[in-house]
Amino acid sequence: MPDVPCEKFSATLNSIVRELLDRNINKNTIPQDVIFLKETVVTKLKQNNVVLNHGIMGSTTEALRMISKTEYELHINLKLPFELTPIRDDDRPGFVLLKASEELEHPAIVDGYLDQKAIKNWIYDSLKTIIFYNNFDYLKKEIEFKKFYRVVVPECSFKLTCLPVLEFNYSKWPLSAPDLTERNLISYPWYAVPQVNALIDQRSFLAWSPDWERCIMEMNPHYKKVELLIISLLSNHDVTCPNLKYVIQTTMVHATLNQIIPSDLGDFLIFIIESLASHLKQDKLNPFFESSFNLFRCVSAVEINYFYDVATDLIVNLNQCKSQALAEENNQVVTPATSNANWVPNLHKLFEL
Repeated sequence: MPDVPCEKFSATLNSIVRELLDRNINKNTIPQDVIFLKETVVTKLKQNNVVLNHGIMGSTTEALRMISKTEYELHINLKLPFELTPIRDDDRPGFVLLKASEELEHPAIVDGYLDQKAIKNWIYDSLKTIIFYNNFDYLKKEIEFKKFYRVVVPECSFKLTCLPVLEFNYSKWPLSAPDLTERNLISYPWYAVPQVNALIDQRSFLAWSPDWERCIMEMNPHYKKVELLIISLLSNHDVTCPNLKYVIQTTMVHATLNQIIPSDLGDFLIFIIESLASHLKQDKLNPFFESSFNLFRCVSAVEINYFYDVATDLIVNLNQCKSQALAEENNQVVTPATSNANWVPNLHKLFEL
Protein backbone atom coordinates (compact mmCIF):
# COMPACT_ATOMS: atom_id res chain seq x y z
CA MET A 1 0.00 0.00 0.00
CA PRO A 2 2.73 2.59 0.80
CA ASP A 3 3.99 2.51 -2.81
CA VAL A 4 0.51 3.20 -4.25
CA PRO A 5 -0.13 6.98 -4.39
CA CYS A 6 -3.59 8.23 -3.44
CA GLU A 7 -4.73 11.52 -4.96
CA LYS A 8 -7.56 12.03 -2.46
CA PHE A 9 -5.27 11.50 0.52
CA SER A 10 -2.64 13.92 -0.81
CA ALA A 11 -5.26 16.49 -1.85
CA THR A 12 -6.66 16.47 1.69
CA LEU A 13 -3.16 16.90 3.11
CA ASN A 14 -2.68 19.89 0.79
CA SER A 15 -5.85 21.48 2.18
CA ILE A 16 -4.56 20.82 5.71
CA VAL A 17 -1.29 22.57 4.82
CA ARG A 18 -3.26 25.64 3.75
CA GLU A 19 -5.22 25.61 7.02
CA LEU A 20 -2.03 25.28 9.05
CA LEU A 21 -0.41 28.15 7.17
CA ASP A 22 -3.44 30.36 7.85
CA ARG A 23 -3.44 29.36 11.51
CA ASN A 24 0.30 29.93 11.94
CA ILE A 25 0.55 33.36 10.30
CA ASN A 26 1.15 35.13 13.62
CA LYS A 27 1.97 32.12 15.78
CA ASN A 28 5.75 32.21 15.34
CA THR A 29 6.18 35.96 15.36
CA ILE A 30 9.29 36.91 17.31
CA PRO A 31 8.41 39.24 20.23
CA GLN A 32 9.57 42.84 20.02
CA ASP A 33 11.51 42.37 23.28
CA VAL A 34 13.65 39.71 21.60
CA ILE A 35 14.20 41.82 18.48
CA PHE A 36 15.17 44.79 20.65
CA LEU A 37 17.62 42.64 22.62
CA LYS A 38 19.12 41.32 19.37
CA GLU A 39 19.66 44.84 18.06
CA THR A 40 21.22 45.86 21.37
CA VAL A 41 23.63 42.91 21.30
CA VAL A 42 24.65 43.60 17.70
CA THR A 43 25.19 47.30 18.40
CA LYS A 44 27.37 46.48 21.40
CA LEU A 45 29.46 44.02 19.39
CA LYS A 46 30.06 46.60 16.67
CA GLN A 47 31.04 49.21 19.26
CA ASN A 48 33.71 46.79 20.50
CA ASN A 49 35.13 46.17 17.01
CA VAL A 50 33.52 42.75 16.56
CA VAL A 51 32.93 43.06 12.82
CA LEU A 52 29.89 41.31 11.37
CA ASN A 53 29.63 40.00 7.83
CA HIS A 54 26.58 39.99 5.55
CA GLY A 55 24.58 37.25 3.87
CA ILE A 56 24.25 34.37 6.33
CA MET A 57 21.86 31.84 4.78
CA GLY A 58 20.74 34.49 2.31
CA SER A 59 19.40 36.60 5.17
CA THR A 60 20.59 39.74 6.93
CA THR A 61 23.73 40.23 8.98
CA GLU A 62 22.16 38.54 11.99
CA ALA A 63 19.98 35.46 11.53
CA LEU A 64 17.54 35.25 14.44
CA ARG A 65 15.52 32.07 14.81
CA MET A 66 13.16 30.57 17.35
CA ILE A 67 14.43 27.45 19.15
CA SER A 68 11.42 27.13 21.45
CA LYS A 69 8.68 29.40 22.75
CA THR A 70 11.10 30.89 25.28
CA GLU A 71 14.49 30.52 23.60
CA TYR A 72 15.98 32.19 20.53
CA GLU A 73 19.27 31.83 18.70
CA LEU A 74 21.17 34.70 17.11
CA HIS A 75 23.69 33.70 14.44
CA ILE A 76 26.54 36.21 14.37
CA ASN A 77 28.46 35.97 11.11
CA LEU A 78 31.94 37.09 12.17
CA LYS A 79 34.36 38.77 9.81
CA LEU A 80 37.86 38.47 11.19
CA PRO A 81 40.63 40.84 10.00
CA PHE A 82 42.87 37.97 8.88
CA GLU A 83 42.69 34.83 6.75
CA LEU A 84 41.90 31.39 8.15
CA THR A 85 42.59 28.08 6.40
CA PRO A 86 40.13 25.26 7.22
CA ILE A 87 41.83 21.88 7.78
CA ARG A 88 40.09 18.53 8.22
CA ASP A 89 39.97 17.35 11.83
CA ASP A 90 41.03 13.72 11.47
CA ASP A 91 39.86 12.90 15.00
CA ARG A 92 36.30 14.18 14.51
CA PRO A 93 34.42 13.46 11.27
CA GLY A 94 32.62 16.56 10.04
CA PHE A 95 34.78 18.97 12.04
CA VAL A 96 37.52 21.37 10.92
CA LEU A 97 40.45 23.24 12.43
CA LEU A 98 40.86 26.89 11.46
CA LYS A 99 44.54 27.70 11.02
CA ALA A 100 45.99 31.21 11.01
CA SER A 101 49.58 32.30 10.51
CA GLU A 102 51.72 31.36 13.51
CA GLU A 103 52.99 34.89 14.08
CA LEU A 104 49.46 36.36 14.17
CA GLU A 105 48.39 37.97 17.44
CA HIS A 106 44.66 38.26 18.11
CA PRO A 107 42.48 37.59 21.20
CA ALA A 108 40.70 34.71 19.40
CA ILE A 109 43.89 32.95 18.21
CA VAL A 110 45.88 30.47 20.32
CA ASP A 111 49.06 28.87 18.95
CA GLY A 112 48.11 29.68 15.38
CA TYR A 113 44.53 28.34 15.50
CA LEU A 114 41.14 29.90 16.15
CA ASP A 115 40.22 28.76 19.65
CA GLN A 116 36.66 28.35 20.95
CA LYS A 117 37.45 29.41 24.50
CA ALA A 118 39.41 32.43 23.26
CA ILE A 119 36.65 33.53 20.90
CA LYS A 120 34.16 33.06 23.73
CA ASN A 121 36.18 35.36 25.98
CA TRP A 122 36.57 37.89 23.16
CA ILE A 123 32.80 38.10 22.67
CA TYR A 124 32.23 37.95 26.42
CA ASP A 125 34.30 41.10 26.89
CA SER A 126 31.97 42.86 24.45
CA LEU A 127 28.70 41.61 25.97
CA LYS A 128 29.33 41.14 29.68
CA THR A 129 27.43 44.31 30.57
CA ILE A 130 24.75 45.89 28.41
CA ILE A 131 22.30 48.37 29.90
CA PHE A 132 19.13 49.23 28.04
CA TYR A 133 15.54 50.26 28.62
CA ASN A 134 12.81 47.77 27.83
CA ASN A 135 10.44 49.34 25.31
CA PHE A 136 7.34 47.99 27.02
CA ASP A 137 7.68 48.21 30.80
CA TYR A 138 10.48 50.82 30.91
CA LEU A 139 12.39 48.81 33.49
CA LYS A 140 16.15 49.19 33.40
CA LYS A 141 17.78 45.75 33.18
CA GLU A 142 21.31 44.45 32.99
CA ILE A 143 22.03 41.63 30.56
CA GLU A 144 24.25 39.03 32.15
CA PHE A 145 26.50 36.81 30.06
CA LYS A 146 26.14 33.22 31.27
CA LYS A 147 27.26 29.80 30.05
CA PHE A 148 28.45 29.83 26.43
CA TYR A 149 27.29 32.76 24.32
CA ARG A 150 24.03 32.89 26.27
CA VAL A 151 22.54 36.26 27.12
CA VAL A 152 20.05 36.07 29.98
CA VAL A 153 17.81 39.01 30.83
CA PRO A 154 16.72 38.98 34.49
CA GLU A 155 12.95 39.15 35.00
CA CYS A 156 12.32 38.31 31.33
CA SER A 157 10.74 35.07 30.13
CA PHE A 158 13.08 34.39 27.21
CA LYS A 159 16.71 33.49 26.54
CA LEU A 160 18.86 34.60 23.64
CA THR A 161 21.83 32.45 22.62
CA CYS A 162 24.49 34.16 20.50
CA LEU A 163 26.17 31.69 18.16
CA PRO A 164 29.18 33.01 16.20
CA VAL A 165 29.76 31.42 12.80
CA LEU A 166 32.54 31.91 10.26
CA GLU A 167 31.72 31.84 6.56
CA PHE A 168 33.78 30.13 3.83
CA ASN A 169 33.22 29.35 0.17
CA TYR A 170 33.44 25.90 -1.38
CA SER A 171 37.04 26.42 -2.52
CA LYS A 172 38.04 26.10 1.16
CA TRP A 173 35.91 23.01 1.88
CA PRO A 174 38.36 20.43 3.36
CA LEU A 175 35.98 17.46 3.69
CA SER A 176 34.69 14.95 1.14
CA ALA A 177 32.65 16.42 -1.71
CA PRO A 178 28.87 16.46 -1.09
CA ASP A 179 26.55 14.69 -3.52
CA LEU A 180 25.49 17.94 -5.19
CA THR A 181 26.18 19.67 -8.48
CA GLU A 182 29.20 21.95 -8.60
CA ARG A 183 26.85 24.83 -9.39
CA ASN A 184 25.06 24.37 -6.06
CA LEU A 185 28.30 23.96 -4.15
CA ILE A 186 29.91 27.14 -5.47
CA SER A 187 26.67 29.15 -5.21
CA TYR A 188 26.37 28.89 -1.43
CA PRO A 189 28.82 29.21 1.47
CA TRP A 190 29.41 26.87 4.38
CA TYR A 191 30.11 27.79 8.00
CA ALA A 192 32.40 26.76 10.84
CA VAL A 193 30.39 26.67 14.08
CA PRO A 194 31.56 26.14 17.68
CA GLN A 195 30.07 23.11 19.44
CA VAL A 196 31.44 23.33 22.96
CA ASN A 197 29.34 20.59 24.53
CA ALA A 198 30.72 17.89 22.26
CA LEU A 199 34.42 18.63 22.12
CA ILE A 200 37.59 18.55 24.16
CA ASP A 201 39.83 20.17 21.54
CA GLN A 202 38.96 23.87 21.61
CA ARG A 203 40.32 24.30 18.07
CA SER A 204 37.70 22.09 16.43
CA PHE A 205 34.59 23.57 14.76
CA LEU A 206 31.57 21.88 13.21
CA ALA A 207 31.35 22.23 9.41
CA TRP A 208 27.76 23.41 8.84
CA SER A 209 26.18 23.73 5.40
CA PRO A 210 22.50 24.78 5.73
CA ASP A 211 22.15 25.95 2.13
CA TRP A 212 23.57 22.70 0.75
CA GLU A 213 21.17 20.77 2.99
CA ARG A 214 18.30 22.87 1.63
CA CYS A 215 19.39 22.01 -1.93
CA ILE A 216 19.18 18.32 -1.03
CA MET A 217 15.72 18.70 0.52
CA GLU A 218 14.54 20.58 -2.56
CA MET A 219 14.99 17.37 -4.55
CA ASN A 220 11.46 16.68 -3.32
CA PRO A 221 9.00 19.52 -4.05
CA HIS A 222 6.94 18.69 -0.95
CA TYR A 223 9.67 19.10 1.66
CA LYS A 224 8.32 22.37 3.13
CA LYS A 225 4.80 20.97 3.36
CA VAL A 226 6.01 17.77 5.03
CA GLU A 227 8.12 19.76 7.49
CA LEU A 228 5.06 21.81 8.47
CA LEU A 229 2.81 18.73 8.71
CA ILE A 230 5.24 16.78 10.92
CA ILE A 231 5.89 19.73 13.24
CA SER A 232 2.13 20.14 13.67
CA LEU A 233 1.58 16.43 14.34
CA LEU A 234 4.38 16.23 16.92
CA SER A 235 3.44 19.49 18.61
CA ASN A 236 -0.11 18.23 19.06
CA HIS A 237 1.35 15.28 21.00
CA ASP A 238 3.61 17.47 23.18
CA VAL A 239 6.81 15.92 21.86
CA THR A 240 9.82 17.51 23.58
CA CYS A 241 12.95 17.71 21.48
CA PRO A 242 15.47 20.57 21.13
CA ASN A 243 15.70 21.95 17.60
CA LEU A 244 12.77 19.82 16.44
CA LYS A 245 12.66 21.55 13.06
CA TYR A 246 16.32 20.76 12.39
CA VAL A 247 15.77 17.14 13.48
CA ILE A 248 13.04 16.81 10.84
CA GLN A 249 15.16 18.53 8.19
CA THR A 250 18.15 16.30 8.95
CA THR A 251 15.92 13.23 8.67
CA MET A 252 14.81 14.44 5.23
CA VAL A 253 18.41 15.06 4.12
CA HIS A 254 19.54 11.55 5.10
CA ALA A 255 16.45 9.93 3.56
CA THR A 256 16.86 11.89 0.33
CA LEU A 257 20.54 11.00 -0.04
CA ASN A 258 20.28 7.33 0.89
CA GLN A 259 16.99 6.15 -0.61
CA ILE A 260 14.61 6.57 -3.52
CA ILE A 261 12.07 9.00 -2.15
CA PRO A 262 8.35 9.05 -3.06
CA SER A 263 7.13 11.93 -5.21
CA ASP A 264 3.57 11.83 -3.83
CA LEU A 265 2.89 14.16 -0.87
CA GLY A 266 1.09 11.57 1.26
CA ASP A 267 3.67 8.86 0.64
CA PHE A 268 6.54 11.28 1.29
CA LEU A 269 4.99 12.33 4.62
CA ILE A 270 4.66 8.72 5.80
CA PHE A 271 8.12 7.88 4.45
CA ILE A 272 9.81 10.67 6.44
CA ILE A 273 7.98 9.78 9.67
CA GLU A 274 9.06 6.15 9.17
CA SER A 275 12.65 7.34 8.67
CA LEU A 276 12.40 9.47 11.82
CA ALA A 277 11.05 6.50 13.79
CA SER A 278 14.02 4.44 12.61
CA HIS A 279 16.46 7.07 13.92
CA LEU A 280 14.56 7.26 17.22
CA LYS A 281 14.69 3.49 17.61
CA GLN A 282 18.48 3.68 17.30
CA ASP A 283 18.55 6.82 19.50
CA LYS A 284 20.89 8.41 16.97
CA LEU A 285 20.62 11.10 14.31
CA ASN A 286 23.76 12.73 12.94
CA PRO A 287 23.90 16.10 11.20
CA PHE A 288 24.93 16.31 7.57
CA PHE A 289 28.64 15.31 7.21
CA GLU A 290 29.08 14.68 10.92
CA SER A 291 28.95 11.09 12.17
CA SER A 292 30.03 11.60 15.79
CA PHE A 293 27.54 14.28 16.86
CA ASN A 294 24.12 13.00 17.94
CA LEU A 295 21.18 15.42 17.71
CA PHE A 296 19.40 13.34 20.37
CA ARG A 297 22.25 13.76 22.88
CA CYS A 298 20.22 16.14 25.09
CA VAL A 299 16.99 14.13 24.96
CA SER A 300 16.30 11.73 27.83
CA ALA A 301 15.56 8.04 27.27
CA VAL A 302 11.99 8.60 28.48
CA GLU A 303 11.47 11.41 25.97
CA ILE A 304 13.03 9.36 23.14
CA ASN A 305 10.72 6.43 23.90
CA TYR A 306 7.67 8.70 23.96
CA PHE A 307 8.79 10.39 20.72
CA TYR A 308 9.18 6.94 19.11
CA ASP A 309 5.75 5.78 20.33
CA VAL A 310 4.13 8.93 18.93
CA ALA A 311 5.88 8.47 15.57
CA THR A 312 4.84 4.82 15.24
CA ASP A 313 1.23 5.64 16.19
CA LEU A 314 1.18 8.40 13.57
CA ILE A 315 2.44 5.96 10.93
CA VAL A 316 -0.40 3.55 11.75
CA ASN A 317 -3.06 6.28 11.73
CA LEU A 318 -1.82 7.91 8.53
CA ASN A 319 -1.60 4.58 6.72
CA GLN A 320 -5.13 3.75 7.87
CA CYS A 321 -6.47 7.07 6.56
CA LYS A 322 -4.64 6.52 3.28
CA SER A 323 -6.03 2.98 2.92
CA GLN A 324 -9.56 4.26 3.44
CA ALA A 325 -9.01 7.12 0.98
CA LEU A 326 -7.56 4.74 -1.61
CA ALA A 327 -10.50 2.35 -1.26
CA GLU A 328 -12.89 5.26 -1.71
CA GLU A 329 -10.91 6.56 -4.68
CA ASN A 330 -10.97 3.16 -6.40
CA ASN A 331 -14.58 2.34 -5.42
CA GLN A 332 -13.38 -0.84 -3.74
CA VAL A 333 -15.54 -3.19 -1.70
CA VAL A 334 -15.46 -2.23 1.97
CA THR A 335 -13.21 -4.42 4.13
CA PRO A 336 -12.34 -4.21 7.84
CA ALA A 337 -9.22 -2.23 6.89
CA THR A 338 -11.27 0.28 4.90
CA SER A 339 -14.53 0.25 6.82
CA ASN A 340 -14.20 3.69 8.42
CA ALA A 341 -15.82 6.17 6.06
CA ASN A 342 -14.75 9.11 8.23
CA TRP A 343 -11.11 9.16 7.14
CA VAL A 344 -11.22 12.90 6.27
CA PRO A 345 -12.36 14.08 9.74
CA ASN A 346 -10.02 11.52 11.32
CA LEU A 347 -7.12 12.96 9.34
CA HIS A 348 -8.07 16.50 10.37
CA LYS A 349 -8.29 15.33 13.97
CA LEU A 350 -4.63 14.26 13.89
CA PHE A 351 -3.76 17.89 13.16
CA GLU A 352 -6.35 19.21 15.65
CA LEU A 353 -8.22 21.03 12.89
